[in-house]
Amino acid sequence: MMRDLQLLIDQGYSFTPLVKGSKRPVLPNWNERNLTFHDLQFYGPFPQNHNVGLLLGNVSNKLIDIDLDHVNTINLAKHFFPDPNVLFGRDGKPCSHYLYRIESQGRTIRFKHPETGASLIDLLGDGTQVVFPGSVHVSGEQVRFERGQDSSPTLVSYDALVRACRLTSVAALLIERWDEGQRHALSLAFAGFCAANKVEREVCERIVEAVCHEAGDEELQARLRDIGTSYDRLSAGSPVAGTGPLISLLDDKTVRQIRAWLCDREQSSQAVASLPAKTCSVMDLATDASAAEAFSRAVAEQLIFCTDDQAFYMNTSGVYRQVPRETVNGLILQFGKSAADSARSIDDYRVIKALSMLPKIKAIVELSKTHLAVRASEFDSDDNLVGCDNGILDLRNSSVSQAPSRVTKKLGVRFDPSAECPRFEAFIRAIFESNNDKISFVQRAIGYTLTGSTKEQCLFAAVGQGANGKSTLMNVIAALMGDYGKSTPMHALMVSKFGNDRTDDLAALKGIRFVSAMEGEAGQRLAVAKIKAMTGGDIISCRPLYGNLFTYKPSFKLWLATNDLPHISGSDNAIWRRIHIIDFPVTIPTNEQDRDLLDKLTVEMPGILNWALEGLREYNEIGLRPPESVLKATKAYRANNDTVAQFVDAACEIDPHSKTMMKPLYDAYVSWCDNSSIDPVSNAQFGKELTRLNFASCRFKQGNGRVGIRLA
Repeated sequence: MMRDLQLLIDQGYSFTPLVKGSKRPVLPNWNERNLTFHDLQFYGPFPQNHNVGLLLGNVSNKLIDIDLDHVNTINLAKHFFPDPNVLFGRDGKPCSHYLYRIESQGRTIRFKHPETGASLIDLLGDGTQVVFPGSVHVSGEQVRFERGQDSSPTLVSYDALVRACRLTSVAALLIERWDEGQRHALSLAFAGFCAANKVEREVCERIVEAVCHEAGDEELQARLRDIGTSYDRLSAGSPVAGTGPLISLLDDKTVRQIRAWLCDREQSSQAVASLPAKTCSVMDLATDASAAEAFSRAVAEQLIFCTDDQAFYMNTSGVYRQVPRETVNGLILQFGKSAADSARSIDDYRVIKALSMLPKIKAIVELSKTHLAVRASEFDSDDNLVGCDNGILDLRNSSVSQAPSRVTKKLGVRFDPSAECPRFEAFIRAIFESNNDKISFVQRAIGYTLTGSTKEQCLFAAVGQGANGKSTLMNVIAALMGDYGKSTPMHALMVSKFGNDRTDDLAALKGIRFVSAMEGEAGQRLAVAKIKAMTGGDIISCRPLYGNLFTYKPSFKLWLATNDLPHISGSDNAIWRRIHIIDFPVTIPTNEQDRDLLDKLTVEMPGILNWALEGLREYNEIGLRPPESVLKATKAYRANNDTVAQFVDAACEIDPHSKTMMKPLYDAYVSWCDNSSIDPVSNAQFGKELTRLNFASCRFKQGNGRVGIRLA
């Protein structure tokens, strides 16, 4: 246990000793102290003599802990929070702590029950600590990892965590009253409340779906129809239930708290966009249809409507970003004001005034959808165009393009053709021991990752023991890729005892170009069929959680970073040709480690983009062209996974005159695997592997056999 703490301290995480069986710190001013591993050893063995607290916030790589304090929030959290790589709890409260990393500072927020004052969720950030796994809770239960003991916490935005806390807390209040006799009334009242308070319909549906799932309510479709009825009535200008019915079923204090959590939207969602300098006449606004047509002309190419996901997108610096309905309403109000100068009569002013009325605005929104309609297939269709902070970057010539395009994502950087990255280049030279061939290969691989192409059908695996720079490099790539990057739990790529039929993780990867998975468990087995599907470039069929089946063409490249490579069953060249092992040979001494390195490298992001573009230019000329070091590491990895060849070398003799029955051969192989703590391949796969090793099949009266081999 102390060894685990030393590794984490070396990676930049901070700890403090706690009183044994408690969460009370031993030291005064504990959050201002930066203890070394030697300092912790002073307090004796852990957990025998003391507990350990993990410090959160900036002092520990911007860690955030989601402390789920209530049984309802524990059950509901999985419906709202990003999938955490690191998860821990104890017997009394399993899976009650979700650990994340954020990109900026994050303050602590506590979500309490409005009636009882009991804690629902604590979002713990700067200035706090959490009892670390291995410690003993005051109840006597040991805190344990549920997932990801050796993983890096998922990187998410602070705002996304705050929003997930709010939605989970709202669902927790609802599920308390989701009783058999009043579910219908409560779903109707909640739907009317959400519609009246301009809560997005999707948010209302998501909360009700989660509550139904955890409450065992089998009438989900009826509940969703209740929601649809309320929102349809509001769209038609009819009154909806509002706040009163919900207060009668819950109470005033609870409803006020629900409103505060649901309606405290981000400022960006409230911002009103501006129209281009176009005018229209009052005659253009006389009917709903003509007003919608005139509005659509005014916002042409600035505002579009995607018919597939039923959402509006607005053009900002060439990149289309999804916007809420409130933004579109604001555009319509501005559009109406542009006609005010042409008003000459009372009737004209009545027409103008109507544009500020909700029914007229709703009608224009609905009717303009036809004029502004595009299909999702038109989005991000050019593999060589990416959004950036100052426009659309054409990867073919490294220039900001003015060509019309429908790009919906952005890199996490502004394009500056003159920018350089000397610190990053020094970092790359250090972690790869100035191996120029390997450095150039990594540069080409990152450049290729910028594109939407998957023609290489490959997987990059960064491997090496701790403190070697691989996590920092992966985080730099993630920061560079911005909207085009996403992390996935390592276990999602591994064989599961429950099968790999779920595809909701794949649904989240549409339009993504960089997918990272960090730190798997030793002994895991790669889900070969799934990896082939993900890297093959063929159309992927998937279904999001509670969503409908859809298909898309993948554009992502898989990057793994791990201390222990997963086991791969069999020697099928279709999987092995995809894998590129990138060894990280250096262990950076503790006294040379820079905890602020990632922040320093992020400053050079425009230069890192230019470095990656240079790699892309080289890739376009010569391809990936893995160097000898990568080929050698991949070959060694393959040999270590060839269990049948290892069995033949260790337990068999090669004799061209021998013939051996398959059953004793396979039984001996299984026994050898058991003794070696190796998972054996299937009987059928064992036969294929023997054929690959040039042992021909033969026929006995008792069954099949092999020529040229006998057991030693």
